[in-house]
Amino acid sequence: MRKLRAALCAVLTVVLLSLSVLTFAADYSEYNLCPIKDGGSFYIAGVNGRSAVTRDISESKAYTYSFGDDIAAWCMSRGKLFVFNYTNQSDVASIHIAAKGSIEQSVTIFGLKTRRASLKIAADKKENIYIIDSDGYVEIFDKNGSKLRTTNTAFRRLTSYGGKVYAAGSSGLSLLSESNDKFILNGAISGDFSFVSDSIICDAEGNIYDLSQGRVLFSAGSEYAGKLSKANRYYIAASGKKLVAFDKESGRITGSKNLDFAPATVYCKGDTINLIKSNLSVKSVSEEKLFPEAVNQAEPEDSTQKPASVPTENPKINFGKYELRGEYIIIPRPVTRTVFKENISVEGYKISFSSNRGVGTGTKLTLTGDNAEYTYTLVMRADVSGEGNTNDKDLEIVMDSILGLVRLEGAWKVAADMDGDGKITVFDLHYMLRCMQGYDWEKQLELNRR
Repeated sequence: MRKLRAALCAVLTVVLLSLSVLTFAADYSEYNLCPIKDGGSFYIAGVNGRSAVTRDISESKAYTYSFGDDIAAWCMSRGKLFVFNYTNQSDVASIHIAAKGSIEQSVTIFGLKTRRASLKIAADKKENIYIIDSDGYVEIFDKNGSKLRTTNTAFRRLTSYGGKVYAAGSSGLSLLSESNDKFILNGAISGDFSFVSDSIICDAEGNIYDLSQGRVLFSAGSEYAGKLSKANRYYIAASGKKLVAFDKESGRITGSKNLDFAPATVYCKGDTINLIKSNLSVKSVSEEKLFPEAVNQAEPEDSTQKPASVPTENPKINFGKYELRGEYIIIPRPVTRTVFKENISVEGYKISFSSNRGVGTGTKLTLTGDNAEYTYTLVMRADVSGEGNTNDKDLEIVMDSILGLVRLEGAWKVAADMDGDGKITVFDLHYMLRCMQGYDWEKQLELNRR
């Protein structure tokens, strides 16, 4: 009877798993598939030459489109696909608006100043179209092709979310509209960026920003950019045939699972993790099943990520003058990546960083060697923005924390707690200012304690 039950359970498991995967005939791996979260909806879309494909994750059907010329740029907004084509005339372009498999409208735009190789466009809820011109300014047109205005500020990247248009420039992130620009986040964003949730964005280096707090939460690493989503307890990301869970508070890797296929992207809703395949089919699995609590300890055979600690008797690893506090490596003042490497000794271990920016707070340091892998979070004192230095932005964040406007946790709290008393106070702000001015704040702290 037990064998019969086991066999029946195995059959039912196979049947249920097959039902959770929608089957599509085509393979869209050459379409550069991208996840597009737009308010409460989630889409998979991509282009290849003159063709495009879109799918609303809540529907079982994918839609394909063909256009007369190669697609120079595209975006999705509120379920509609916006495609930009160049024409033979330098200042004339075409915009096509499509949905549910058909092209609804095509318009011609005149007087456009762009021939950008990395052209970016976006669209808002009124179907106004935003295009970065050859000088970096955003030109805004209505859906009939009439020009509304040009921004006063130059930008590098655009994206649409929830019927709104966001633009990233050298100084930070702005919310654009047909009438004005609103600055909402200070600090340079690296490359393309996308929304993970209503207030969370991820850039090309895998840096996770919280717009509500105005700061970097942590850096997942560029290998996870574009393949990251927010579940109930974790941020879930894919790289190759591996799925990784990041703790929402500290950004520490909590668990890692090997898969039998490489997801095109990942979409989480509640506690369900949806793995999107290159044929746009979906395999769904629960967050609890993949990443239960203490996954590294409970299921070490399924985890490639070892606990972030090194045995003290290991003579090959020495962090020198940097303090090792649990998973955190405390760096007292800004240093370059080269200087940081020179100050540590990790004989026989390969060093890798999660971000190309350097050694700012939130950057992950991974040591691989001796059949082991150890991951730490770097904490740069006085760097609470994750930029690897101390500036006015860091002071503003700490002032907001003191006033109760934001709450600093994990590595960010350690970075701000200059005097090490476990609290963020005006004394920490004082030492941050001294650090920013180039003074030996540690010596002053020691003298004040006497």
